[in-house]
Amino acid sequence: MNGSVLVAANGAFDTASAISTLIRHEIAGLTETAAPEGTHRRIVELDGAPVGLTLRFRPDGVLVSTDDDDADPASIEALVRHWFDLDTDVEPIDLRLGAGGRLVEQVRSRPGIRVTRHPDAWEGAVLTVLGQQVSLRAARTFGARLVAAYGEAGDGLFRFPAAARVADEPVDRLRETLAITGSRAETIHQVAALFAEGAGFDPAELAGLRGIGPWTIACLSIRAGTERDEFPASDAVLRRALDGVSPEEADRIALGWKPFRSYAAVRLWTSAVGLGQGTRARRARN
Repeated sequence: MNGSVLVAANGAFDTASAISTLIRHEIAGLTETAAPEGTHRRIVELDGAPVGLTLRFRPDGVLVSTDDDDADPASIEALVRHWFDLDTDVEPIDLRLGAGGRLVEQVRSRPGIRVTRHPDAWEGAVLTVLGQQVSLRAARTFGARLVAAYGEAGDGLFRFPAAARVADEPVDRLRETLAITGSRAETIHQVAALFAEGAGFDPAELAGLRGIGPWTIACLSIRAGTERDEFPASDAVLRRALDGVSPEEADRIALGWKPFRSYAAVRLWTSAVGLGQGTRARRARN
């Protein structure tokens, strides 16, 4: 494929939420997101080979461009559909979440907030582990160190490190390179070894690793898997969006959003970072 293709969304698509998520989680050297232009650039792995993609977000979907003649259009479309949750019919979800309670006004003014996932489960798993019990800023710093140390350079950006490359690195060297704790380095090494063996996203397998708890599994179920009814009640940002309630109270409140609690979580994350009702994509930089 050499050129552009529109990957259409199934219904409404709130592009501001997608762009905001990409910017908030941007890893230096890995991705480039421009909010005013509504674009995102990165290298992904498709069919075992690196492919540079430029995405442009539109209300009707994502316009994908690449200069790679060998890239398979069907593989690109499948990746982007999963990445930005474009196949989901969000109308019944929005109807459920907007039926009453805290999300009514946001759903009314901003239909079509979808899940922005990680494009690769391995990438999502290791970045989520790096984000355990630290600020998002710190997690992004750790991620940038990982990418710079073990990624493959190309077209001004790095390809995310292969799981096998990280699994081959001694734990002590991982700890020193990323400037993280020994226990965190050990968890990353175990996660890398699991994915290097060819594993996909399997919550049961990941939960069996030391250092992987309920918060990590819940976040990954939303942003690496396809779970529609997950809610990481201990998440600090979610609880702040719910007026600082306890994890137990957050869990109780979320019961009212079943069976679409994952989408409620995404909406709460969106509201917690300043993308209020009616906000445009240009404000996603803040």
